[in-house]
Amino acid sequence: MLCRSLADRLAWSDQRRLDFGDHQVRVRLARLLVEFVESYGRRVEAGWELTVRLSYEELGNLVGARVDAVGKAMKELGADGSVCLMKRHVIVRDLENLRRAAELTDVFGKDARVT
Repeated sequence: MLCRSLADRLAWSDQRRLDFGDHQVRVRLARLLVEFVESYGRRVEAGWELTVRLSYEELGNLVGARVDAVGKAMKELGADGSVCLMKRHVIVRDLENLRRAAELTDVFGKDARVT
């Protein structure tokens, strides 16, 4: 059990390091939000509610970005209808659109993540 937990954490941190070098803040943030929907999301009428409440500063720490860059990325994701943020409470309105913003789907719309 402990070995599995350590392996999961190492895999997660390895993926974060890869994302930091290769992707813009918007993509890194979208990927994090997709992961959070899968791990901590709860289906609601408006889409998916993240049960973890995080500030822009906390999100920035997780994706390796400044607060202003996270704010800009959240505004872009909000403008395209993917997410909305209310009082540190994230609602993912369009998960497929968020996956596209995260560059997690290929041209045929299939999930491009490796599990």
